[in-house]
Amino acid sequence: MSDGDLGSLSLTEIFRMEAEEKCAQLDELLLQLEKRPGDRQIIDQLMRAAHSLKGAARIINLQGIMELAHAMEDVFSAAGRGECAIDRRGFDLLLEATDRLRALGLAVQDEDCGQPPDPSLQTLIDTVRDLVHTPASEPLAATPPPGDPGPGAPAGAEEPGADEEEEEPPQAEAEAAESARTQHLRVDAKRMGRLMGLAGELDVASRRLADLMARFWLCRRRFSSLGRAVEALRDSLGADGRRLPALGAVDQRLDECRRLFFDLLDDFDRHSRGAVEVVGRLRREVLATRLVPFRTIAPPIERLVRGLSRDLGKEVDFQVRGQDVLADRDVLDQLDDCLVHMLRNALDHGIESPEERRALGKPVPAKLSLSASHRAGLLVVVLADDGRGLDLAAIRRRVIERKMVTAEVAESLSDRELVDFLFLPGFSTRVQVDTVSGRGVGLDVVRDTLHNLRGAVKVYNEPGRGVRFEITVPLSRSVSRTLVVDIAGEPYAIPVAGIERVLRIATDAIDSIEGKGYILDEESGGRIGLVAGSAVLGLDAPISAADEIPVVVFRQEDKQYGMAVERLHGIQDLVVQPLDGRLGMVPNISAGSILDNGAPVLLLDPDDLIRTMDRLIVQEAAQAMHIPASSEAAPTPAGGGPPRILVADDSITVREVEREMLTGRGYQVDVAVDGQEAWHLLKAQRYDLLVTDVDMPRLDGIELVKRIRADQALHNLPVVIVSYKDRPEDRIRGMEAGADYYLTKGSFEDEKLVQAVRELIGPAHSLS
Repeated sequence: MSDGDLGSLSLTEIFRMEAEEKCAQLDELLLQLEKRPGDRQIIDQLMRAAHSLKGAARIINLQGIMELAHAMEDVFSAAGRGECAIDRRGFDLLLEATDRLRALGLAVQDEDCGQPPDPSLQTLIDTVRDLVHTPASEPLAATPPPGDPGPGAPAGAEEPGADEEEEEPPQAEAEAAESARTQHLRVDAKRMGRLMGLAGELDVASRRLADLMARFWLCRRRFSSLGRAVEALRDSLGADGRRLPALGAVDQRLDECRRLFFDLLDDFDRHSRGAVEVVGRLRREVLATRLVPFRTIAPPIERLVRGLSRDLGKEVDFQVRGQDVLADRDVLDQLDDCLVHMLRNALDHGIESPEERRALGKPVPAKLSLSASHRAGLLVVVLADDGRGLDLAAIRRRVIERKMVTAEVAESLSDRELVDFLFLPGFSTRVQVDTVSGRGVGLDVVRDTLHNLRGAVKVYNEPGRGVRFEITVPLSRSVSRTLVVDIAGEPYAIPVAGIERVLRIATDAIDSIEGKGYILDEESGGRIGLVAGSAVLGLDAPISAADEIPVVVFRQEDKQYGMAVERLHGIQDLVVQPLDGRLGMVPNISAGSILDNGAPVLLLDPDDLIRTMDRLIVQEAAQAMHIPASSEAAPTPAGGGPPRILVADDSITVREVEREMLTGRGYQVDVAVDGQEAWHLLKAQRYDLLVTDVDMPRLDGIELVKRIRADQALHNLPVVIVSYKDRPEDRIRGMEAGADYYLTKGSFEDEKLVQAVRELIGPAHSLS
């Protein structure tokens, strides 16, 4: 990046960027050095980072930052010469100094230049300087001779650690300034989004050149045909034709036009191929600007583990692997919060104290690892520990104590269903609230974040041996790796992250039972429900008969669904273009994009597809048995049957508990997995009452209620909110949105919900 690219930035703005980078380096290197004490290569890098920051601060006369960076540099220099040792207290102090440098650097203003350090900063500077006098246990063998800059240091660089009054060589100042100007470019996220959009449009425009090229070749063939026609005309006229001046002129002009056109065609072909190649490279480079290594979020996480394990009195060997794995900066930023919550839980709940581990015969320190990798175009992040594992009995007790389900239902829950409770809002097995646990904020953040990223998490629990969380998310929110298929003669793209697998099924392998089409799963021996893709999208275009049919398989918990398509086009990485907000939420469609051949394509939503297929399978079975399907049943007139209730909650456990509670009182109940599905169902058929959660992905309960009250056909629908949020302001917010009742899951008993329903729509007819 040239100086002109930063011409609009002041020196303090440039310094802020430099300080952010160097402090991140200091953080990462200090954590590495603590694990590998005396590593000369790490110490050399620490010296250079502190040295660069000192030089940059001196350029704009930031006295306090310069002195603190110089004090740290002196410590690293002394450690490199084997003259002092950095113990645990020293690392604590140096990390504190790095935090102070970062805070000062990010907050620096023009008026700070030339100001002396304040008393608290001066105290920190003096304390860091005192680390130089920490006695070394033994000298370092890798210490280079005087004047040797050490491995990896630039030729001609000075040996850091000189006297405080030493003048900085002009060359060092110039290098520091150049470093600040050439290493970073900060681009607003919205602007980067616009650049990606423009790159995509340019890519589409360049692909039009291929169509133009095809038309040029058609013109070339027409020229050849015209030349043959003129020659045939001359031959038909015989000797008279050869003596006609006009015909000779036509032939001459035709030959000139042919040569000119062919020359232009060659030039166009050469330049168009070059343009398509350059545009493709531009698109890839623009996309790559959003990709950063996993290591960008590693140092703060390592700091968290280091500090929290010490506060909890636990000894932990924490390893981060796959630090060079690339992913979208936005994806990593959102994953950061998820990982913080999961690491807190692992350290507090999962990993035992040293005394417990020794009593159990387990090694000390405990093992805790975080790894990143790529798999099938996705980012996979695994967090694993060798602690006590998930206490399923404690989860079951807590579920019963909070009256989330009855004791009988709780005893029947599988291990997987119990683990699902950990991802509910406000759920914790910790009874007492402290600075680490029991605050009511935890793994629900992970669930919501992953849903927004279109990712997933799997939990592998081994009681007494540890637990492993495996997170899978797209590498980028801007680019989606997709499988392109044909449905009803049109291309559609399906995100690979939502696909279980792809099969080719012989038509004679398709069977049905009770009206449900299915195929046998050779791996598990179970059945995979089968629905035509055209039926899922509501298109009147059945799949043509063929010996083999491609089937895209999706999974939701223990169920598998197969969507039959007409053709598989293969995998493509597509730039995601969100749908215009004025369209609202379109069933089964999540976004749009442009295929490699320049054709527009719609991206399908795997979650919506699963819900649609599930409803279609239920309808087909009901029709085969000559009974009305519940999701399509005609509305029951007042007094003519049990009232219909729709329950919307993204927790399968809560949905089923509420459904059983209400059906047990004689009501007819349908369920929706979130606010968006509930809205689609409410618009498609009539219900007498809605029971909804608040915190749901895609469309939350508050917005759902607001939509209902603003809709002319639905504004009188009774609504009961059942939520974990029990603060007065939450209740007020729900009632202001238009809810008729607001109940809390943490304390409500069965009869409170039933009583609210009876007040609003009366008892079920079967019980009246």
